[in-house]
Amino acid sequence: MAKKMLMTLLAGMIVIAGLCHADTLLVPSQYPTIQAGINASNDGDTVLVSPETYIENIDFRGKEIVVKSASGPVSTVIDGNQAGRVVTFESGESVNAVLEGFTVMNGAVNGSGGGIRCTNSSNPTIANNIITRNSSSGFSTKGGGIGCDDYSDPIIINNTITMNTANDGGGIGFEDCFVTITNNTITRNTASHGGGIYGYYAGAHVTDNVISENSASSWGGGLAVLEATHYSPNPIWEICNNLIANNDGSSDGGGLSIQCSWPDGHNITNNTITGNTADNGGAIALWLTANPVITNTILWGNTAPEIYISSGGGNPTVNYSNVMGGWPGTGNIDDDPLFVYPDQSDYRLHWGSPCIDTGDPVSPLDPDATICDMGAFFYDQSIPVRILLNPHEAPIEIPAGGGSFDYTIQATYIDPISQIISAWCDVTLPTGSIYGPVLGPVSITMDSAQTISRVRTQTVPAGAPMGNYTYNAYATVGADTSSDVFTFVKLGSVGLDGLAGWFNTGEEFGEVGEGSTPALQENFALLGAFPNPFNPTTVISFDLRVASLVKFTVYDISGRRVAELVDGWRDVGVHEVTWNASEMASGIYVYRLTAGEFAASGKMVLIK
Repeated sequence: MAKKMLMTLLAGMIVIAGLCHADTLLVPSQYPTIQAGINASNDGDTVLVSPETYIENIDFRGKEIVVKSASGPVSTVIDGNQAGRVVTFESGESVNAVLEGFTVMNGAVNGSGGGIRCTNSSNPTIANNIITRNSSSGFSTKGGGIGCDDYSDPIIINNTITMNTANDGGGIGFEDCFVTITNNTITRNTASHGGGIYGYYAGAHVTDNVISENSASSWGGGLAVLEATHYSPNPIWEICNNLIANNDGSSDGGGLSIQCSWPDGHNITNNTITGNTADNGGAIALWLTANPVITNTILWGNTAPEIYISSGGGNPTVNYSNVMGGWPGTGNIDDDPLFVYPDQSDYRLHWGSPCIDTGDPVSPLDPDATICDMGAFFYDQSIPVRILLNPHEAPIEIPAGGGSFDYTIQATYIDPISQIISAWCDVTLPTGSIYGPVLGPVSITMDSAQTISRVRTQTVPAGAPMGNYTYNAYATVGADTSSDVFTFVKLGSVGLDGLAGWFNTGEEFGEVGEGSTPALQENFALLGAFPNPFNPTTVISFDLRVASLVKFTVYDISGRRVAELVDGWRDVGVHEVTWNASEMASGIYVYRLTAGEFAASGKMVLIK
């Protein structure tokens, strides 16, 4: 017994020692190629790849390693050069084999998996990549972007999978697998069957994805299911909380086609299925004996009929769903769901939508503790104000020399008593620091159940650095804050001053509700904090266009005032305020400048 305990202890010490000695291998400073870094690695290591375009085709070779870009997929590209698939997992890799943060492109193979292939019981994690312009050719080949077979069960999470082609599954295709597909954007892929996703004798959890603008020349524009999983006597397909929009299924199933001789095990829950086209079943087409359970789902604005059942086909159970043209079942409705901006592919719900609080009352409550809403996007009733951003074009790519984009900003107020709302926008830079506000803050008096929308244009200067940006909007009333974001990419940088030239123009807010509000700040500009993040001092600059009585205050994230840096008269011109936070804890702080009747605020991050 003592000997057995000693051997167990020694084995544990060896494992711990191995974990403690995990290395980071640098490409290209230590190893000239990604494959050279993989070859030199051991289980537990990280191969960290600097921004560059790497013309190669890589194989993980069974190693339990993380291959990760240092700067994200926009600037770090693995280009297969049309010389085979780009990334291969074929040696039984586990979930600990991770590919993260690359653009995977130009893979071409006469077989499955043009961009990435998982085979021979390989179960990697594929996260935060852009997988684009890959192709799989040949009869019954699967997965232009990602192809999986032979009992491989990958986790595919937070990727953009776009403009890939295959016979089956332009974006993702798999056979004899169980695949987890979560929080991806799967768009503009093409195939004969399953433009976006295709599964054959397989199962999947497909959750929280955007599956849009894919096309299939035969059936299954967004998603195609053919037969059952290999794991269970019943197929297991959980299709939940997805937006399935504007796909074309040609003959059958614009959004989704299920052809299955197993009657049970397809659950379609809390999806928004809209704008899809096919000759039969704009939303869903069912063949053989498929009997999906459809709950809390919006099927609206697809070509008629919304649900097509072939002769001798399935028998779906549809409850608590909004089906255009109607459908028998408990709690079903046939009523305009009141999408926010369907013409701009924003399918969130307006306040007053008939889909709010009308889902299955026994379903889990929405995060705001109200009855489940229908569709993929619940309306958050826990706060009285909601702010939404809707970019007019997506994706947004700003050239190195600078450019601009248009967007709509919308605020909705649902409390019964009118209140003043403060709203503003800022930008998260590629470094993670915050610049702005670039819009506002503006003060808006809003009445109950009122929605206001304004179209704005944001200029991005040439000097703004290359990389991924987040555009943020906020609205506050009392202690409640609503926020929304969208992302854009800057493809390069020209010049040194990245903080000058962030101009925001467009429709003014003017008079709203029963009160009036200033449009945009015209008497001063808050220029931001530098450095940000900082330790322990930072300098905040502001520009007064008229002499004003100025107050400059700093608050912690809970709203507690921690410093008052200015309280007095200041002349016209640019001013700087230094804050020494040596006695403060690490965290996010908000600085607020008031000059006369105008106010603006920004964020800064203290990291010690």
